[in-house]
Amino acid sequence: FQKVAGTTFDCSWKMGAPDLNVEIYTPPSPFCVNASWNYGIKHLVDAGYDLISVLNDDLILENYFFEKLAVASKECQAAVLCPQTARKPEGVQNAFLRQNLTYSVMSKREGWAWTIKRDAARLVPPISDVLKTFCGDDWYWFHIHKNGGMWMKMIGNIIYHYVGKSGVDAGVMPDLDVERKLFNELIAKAT
Repeated sequence: FQKVAGTTFDCSWKMGAPDLNVEIYTPPSPFCVNASWNYGIKHLVDAGYDLISVLNDDLILENYFFEKLAVASKECQAAVLCPQTARKPEGVQNAFLRQNLTYSVMSKREGWAWTIKRDAARLVPPISDVLKTFCGDDWYWFHIHKNGGMWMKMIGNIIYHYVGKSGVDAGVMPDLDVERKLFNELIAKAT
């Protein structure tokens, strides 16, 4: 497992696999969220990783999260896999390894935790430089569908998301509307 520490946020995932080998790549200077996604995804595609997870720093991941993800990537033909999100943090406690995951085609994106397969990631252009913090997930949602791929939910691989915590703590929430407008302009040109 490799993590790109490209933002100024502290990564505080609670992982149920304490023996998980984590490598952290830190760029020379911190940069915005979308720039770190561009950097990390390109780096991991070029390094030959089959699966690349994009995970917010305000998540709780259940035990065996990555093991279940590996199973799902072999069973499911989706370009992108998303975990099931619990309504309360207690929903991820005492997780168990379950080999029989089920899948559901997603009708809208969820950007706080998703994993893209390398072959699909290769086909997505880098997120535009005008988008600093927001809409990177929308960028991938758009391009994956444009390329004929799909996003699927893994039912039975559970996380909890402290919605908006990182954005509020970093003071970037006022940028959301501006970046959404820029994103919509970019996508209008691409269609």
